[in-house]
Amino acid sequence: MRRYSSFLIIAFFLFFLPYSSSAEAVEQQSNKNSQPLVEETIQNTTRVNVLFNKQIDYKLLKKYNSKVIQSYQKVPAITIEIQSHLIDSLLQEQSIQSVKEDQVVKARGQVVNWGHTKINLPDKYPSSLTGKGVKIGIIDSGIDYNHPDLKVAGGKCVLDLIDNPDACARSYYDDDGHGTHVAGIIAAQDNDIGVLGVAPGASIYGIKALNKIGVGTTSSIMAALDWAMKNNMDIINMSLTYSDEEPAIREFIKKAYNQGILIIAAGGNKRHPNGNENNVQFPGKYPEVIAVSSLGKNNDLLATSSMGNEMELTAPGELIYSTLPTSQNSYGNMSGTSMAAPFVTGVAALYMEKYPELDNVEIRELLQLNAKDLGSVGRDVRFGYGLVQVDSVVSNKTNIAVEESADSVVNISVAQLPEKATGYNLYRFDKKIISNGTDRSIKDFGSKGKIRYKLVPLINGKEDLTQAKLFHANLLSPVVVDMKNDYWFSRNVMYLKNEKIMNGYASGEIKPFQNITRAEAVILLVNALGIQPDASDLPFKDVTKDSVGAAHIGAAVKNGILKGFSDGTFRGQQAVTRAEMSIMIASGFQLSPAKSVNSFKDVNPNVTGYEQINRMTYHKIAAGFGDGTFRPYEKMTRGTYAVFLSKAKNEKLK
Repeated sequence: MRRYSSFLIIAFFLFFLPYSSSAEAVEQQSNKNSQPLVEETIQNTTRVNVLFNKQIDYKLLKKYNSKVIQSYQKVPAITIEIQSHLIDSLLQEQSIQSVKEDQVVKARGQVVNWGHTKINLPDKYPSSLTGKGVKIGIIDSGIDYNHPDLKVAGGKCVLDLIDNPDACARSYYDDDGHGTHVAGIIAAQDNDIGVLGVAPGASIYGIKALNKIGVGTTSSIMAALDWAMKNNMDIINMSLTYSDEEPAIREFIKKAYNQGILIIAAGGNKRHPNGNENNVQFPGKYPEVIAVSSLGKNNDLLATSSMGNEMELTAPGELIYSTLPTSQNSYGNMSGTSMAAPFVTGVAALYMEKYPELDNVEIRELLQLNAKDLGSVGRDVRFGYGLVQVDSVVSNKTNIAVEESADSVVNISVAQLPEKATGYNLYRFDKKIISNGTDRSIKDFGSKGKIRYKLVPLINGKEDLTQAKLFHANLLSPVVVDMKNDYWFSRNVMYLKNEKIMNGYASGEIKPFQNITRAEAVILLVNALGIQPDASDLPFKDVTKDSVGAAHIGAAVKNGILKGFSDGTFRGQQAVTRAEMSIMIASGFQLSPAKSVNSFKDVNPNVTGYEQINRMTYHKIAAGFGDGTFRPYEKMTRGTYAVFLSKAKNEKLK
């Protein structure tokens, strides 16, 4: 039995991270007059990762007489040594978001390549795909950069030189074996020797965050992520796990994902004897990370694989033959989710080469769409969306053309659908905006930025995901400072803005999350109806010609849209309720009576606006909530009101 399983029973931890003398110098210079809480001699210290809310406060750290181990550039976090009894006090400081003890991180492989057939690699299209041009950062125990079957583009050792000055003596060279094995699964060369990786043309980088026994710390992972972001990796592979939440690592991962990096991690090797465990490990538990379970040769989940709701994909993980350091006979078998994750990483690199126009979120969705469903229908806790598959589509019969205008409009042309398709569903940021669509021309609306779409053909009434088309629009204008295209109400707000119905405030804001007042609601309604404002008759004692929206309120009264309250007031600054919204819109657009009565459990004939609520739901302008309620007296935001008003104005937005 070789030593690759030895780290599973190792009982001691080594802490390895690069020492940042410049960071400590800055600390000392900026805090030379501060008074520490303890004497200079530090005893019973603990190494912790400190995440600040905004920026690192070196003066505060000096106050606690802490020793700086490592600072980071992308996230306001720092690794320090501090007396253990002071940790709770440090955590109470207002500038601190979290303080977590530096954890042990272990590689999850064991000694114990049929995998290519399982992922359908022989049928990739085009066959020339190799992952060329894709940069992959492998956060692990390093890589044997002298291995004849590996072509390593570069790397970095981020282990701790304070505790072990020789930890990086050979840079990112792998003296454990785990990282080299992972690297071979991804990118072993097509050179007639050894093994063949999934993406041999990809550029791989060894980021050594685990030591010679496959052990590191959460702070070494933070340093590795920091390096990967600074060096613009396209994919990060993390065949490692840790048990407890680490807020600082979460910040790094969120930042990396938002930077456009696809992050793939081992789901963990926690056994599942009952078959219903939920034991996915970090970092796979984070929503930005693709967690991978390990599959056996018979398409069964390995007994050693974790399972749970966060599991996203599965890949081969049993007795995987791959590269090892040349000092360890160059090749060998390992098993586990550590081996499954790099299969997904390699496949993702092939997708990135084939679809260079897609971002990390879209590549992730393609991996989900094309996965081979295993186990329960749809996503499940064992295999996620299924067994990762290469893309073998020669020519997608779904053809889309996109034209972005300069005035918030996106014109989408459905040039071609599969022969048997009767329609399509269109998704915007994973939210369905068109069901069973048949129009070949679609108009959508947004603010400056990217909008991500997915069009799925319908064949025999069911979605054909194999012919789904991912695409995006990139609007150059308009700039709306408080709007994002992935807000669920974005297209509705931007439609109203495009129609000059909802113009926003002088500051350039729309304030979509602010409650809408009765006066504002009437202004938008009158604008949508195209009624001429008229302040000649203002029957309310709290509305004068100088009141906000006076002319619009007067026009609404004149046209029989609203009456006000029994005490003769209009109460223009009062927030609008869902019932009041229904009364205004149903009256303004003269909606015909409902032919069926709604079944909301909180709406009955005694509820104000009962008839109008029925009309709104019958005409598919408003809908209830998942719990069967309508919530007639709930106050509305400007964004929510825009959804209902835009649907009343434009049938195609329903």
